[in-house]
Parts: sequence; C-alpha cells; structure tokens
Amino acid sequence: IDALNEQIITKTNEIEATKQELATAEQNKATQYERMTRRIQCMYEQGDGYYLELLLTACSISDFLNRLDYMNQISEYDSDMFQEYSEIVEYVSLCKQKLEAEEELLEETKTMAEQEKSALEELIEEKKQEKS
Repeated sequence: IDALNEQIITKTNEIEATKQELATAEQNKATQYERMTRRIQCMYEQGDGYYLELLLTACSISDFLNRLDYMNQISEYDSDMFQEYSEIVEYVSLCKQKLEAEEELLEETKTMAEQEKSALEELIEEKKQEKS
C-alpha cells in the first residue's frame, strides 16, 4: 500500500508538471496564432499586386535583385512561422494526450490502492474474528 501511495504522489506531481507544460504550450500557440493572423491581415491589406509592383518599380538590376531577395526572405519567414505554429499545435496535442494518459494511470493506481486497502482490512477483520 505504501508503494502505491508513493506512486500516487509521484504521478500527481507528474500530472502537475504536465499541466504546467500544457499551459505554456497553449500560451505559445495563442501567441504564434496572433502573429500569423497579423501577418495574413497585412498580406491581405497589401493586395495581390504588391510584390509584383515592388519588383517592377525597381530602379536597377541590383535594386531588383535586392527586392527579390527581400521577398524571398519574407516568404521564408512566413513558411517558418507556419511550420512553427504547426509544431506547436502538435506539441499541445501530445501534451493533452500525455496528461490524459497520466490521469488515467493515476486513477488506476488509486483504484488498486483502494482494493489493496480493502483486502487488507478484510484480512485484519478475519484475523480479529479468528482470535475471538
């Protein structure tokens, strides 16, 4: 019974740590979502022809290449941002699954502890009756 109680305490601590981890991950998810929303809004407000206009208004070949490089950097940043958001969403999902599994294991351990306690109490009661 003591071993099961120790397992219960350990699992409870693990659950609390997982809850903290999940809360942090959900905060990161919300922050990243906000950033993506602002970026998409900015792209929408600039319109479809913004990048084409940016390239066509270049004053020289070197200006054109600089602007093209700038556009590539923006595109890469957008891709990285979306990839990071996808990873955060997956991590949140994994944290939730881990939390559910830990809580289920905790409940199983509590049930086992209760069963052992009941069995021990029955055995003690039987021994008392045998002595009487």
